[in-house]
Amino acid sequence: MLRYSIQRLVLIIPFVIFVMYSLFVLTRHFPLDPVLQSLQSQGVDLQNHADLIESEIYRVEEVRLGLDKPAFYIHISPSEINRALPRLQWSGSDNQFHHWLSRLLRFDFGKAAIDGQDAGHKTLVAAGYTLSYMLPSILLTYVIAIFLGLYLGQRPEHWVRRLIGTQLYIISAIPLFWIATLCVIYLTTPHYSRWLDLFPTVDVMIGGRAPYTYYLLPVLIIILHSLAYLTVAVKNLYIDQSQSPYITALRARGIKDSQIQRKHVLLNLMVPLTTLLTKSIPMAVGGSIIIEQIFNIPGIGRLLLKSIQSSDWNVTVPIICLVAIITVLSYLLADLLYTYFDPRIKSTLES
Repeated sequence: MLRYSIQRLVLIIPFVIFVMYSLFVLTRHFPLDPVLQSLQSQGVDLQNHADLIESEIYRVEEVRLGLDKPAFYIHISPSEINRALPRLQWSGSDNQFHHWLSRLLRFDFGKAAIDGQDAGHKTLVAAGYTLSYMLPSILLTYVIAIFLGLYLGQRPEHWVRRLIGTQLYIISAIPLFWIATLCVIYLTTPHYSRWLDLFPTVDVMIGGRAPYTYYLLPVLIIILHSLAYLTVAVKNLYIDQSQSPYITALRARGIKDSQIQRKHVLLNLMVPLTTLLTKSIPMAVGGSIIIEQIFNIPGIGRLLLKSIQSSDWNVTVPIICLVAIITVLSYLLADLLYTYFDPRIKSTLES
């Protein structure tokens, strides 16, 4: 398993380099000049952009930021023999991408343009808020979906299955932001009824962390909204496995149904469920933007939205890096879980 894990990590390295370079190119095409943004954070007046760009202050700051150096290890220039032909030149490690990547590896993302705080520290603090409610939401959703899906799969024609399935489909059909808004309006205040005042009032978090009861309603909303799809997926997978020919063969050998369910059916369900789980981890950032805006949670989704709206790219970059790392690690986790639940996959991936 250790050797296989190292092999998967080595294969991920080219993908990580490609993602980092794509992000670097993206930062160089942001609408705001990085030199002007740096000067603005230092208190320089930017009313006359044209005059400032031609000034000595601009050139000194450009050199200080390393933006006068080549963009990459290799740069293309016209050939001296025929200008229509390209000429590749090696720039060495003294280039913009190398210095930019070195700062990222040191977790040096610069200062936030809004408040001057360290961008990397702001990202970690926001990620802590998001993990406080997102991890319990994902884990509880899958635990409930597995038990509920197995229950419904074992009773395909029971009236309980139709009742629960109908209710889950109705909830999943309502947009997430609308469910969250209705819950905030009716379930966090005694204005409509004191019997509906079940959860803490939505408030603005300024310093410190909110009590864990504050995250109870967001967790419940995420679970309810995601439960229908996962429950139906588990139910359908269970029915397919139960009707497979190998189940009939195992029963013909006299093996008990409880052993078949535990050692064969459930084990075969874990491979597709692993795919659903690892895909939902990076997708959780999209849902966090909605939840954090409605519940005033200063998490990573809300911070990303505010940073883009205010063109604070020094904060946007570490958030994108964090999401990319989470995505890569989730796919690596999927590969390892595949081989754990079904060793045949390991031989297929290694061949």
